[in-house]
Amino acid sequence: MNQEVPTRVAITGVAAFAWNDRGYDADLVWQYAASEVAGGDDRAPHSLLVFFDTQHLAPTFGSHPWQEQAPALKAAFDGVRAALEGGNEAARQAALSAFVDIADDFARAPASIRAATVDHRFVEQSRPWLDAMQVWGRVLQLTAAGLDAANRREPAATRYFAEAQQLATAAAAIPTIKGAIRFDGLIQIADSVLDRFVTVT
Repeated sequence: MNQEVPTRVAITGVAAFAWNDRGYDADLVWQYAASEVAGGDDRAPHSLLVFFDTQHLAPTFGSHPWQEQAPALKAAFDGVRAALEGGNEAARQAALSAFVDIADDFARAPASIRAATVDHRFVEQSRPWLDAMQVWGRVLQLTAAGLDAANRREPAATRYFAEAQQLATAAAAIPTIKGAIRFDGLIQIADSVLDRFVTVT
């Protein structure tokens, strides 16, 4: 995301690292940036952190990124996969219940950000990303429902997964703000993490 106001979140991290590289705490800086964008509104920081996680990737000129994409979301997905593949029934149910909460939290985040007293320029410049995130949130909710149905061996699982795939295709086709930056393109939300989990599922 190369929009001017949202990019200030990344610049905050760069400034903090340049000021004190030995004492740099990425999580602390992340939370500070969310609080700054929220403008003191306690409703927004958590939802902003969920959103920030989807834009966490920091590429380098090498083969490995400086920061991995969506580490919090990936950890959650890895936990669900592990429980479904190797856990007993109680572990699977616990993982699926937690996944429902994650999906709901993800789906609510865009509306929470828009409803809070967040810098209006941040919201305006993030609009298509928030739109895409909202659709992806519904994809996650359908995927959670599908996994639960599959665990119960219910035929509805096929329908849930098919609907999730349709929405995922629609979400991946949402364009950036035309002319806002040098190159137009398509919105990416937790790319190579969210889309792969939904596809593999």
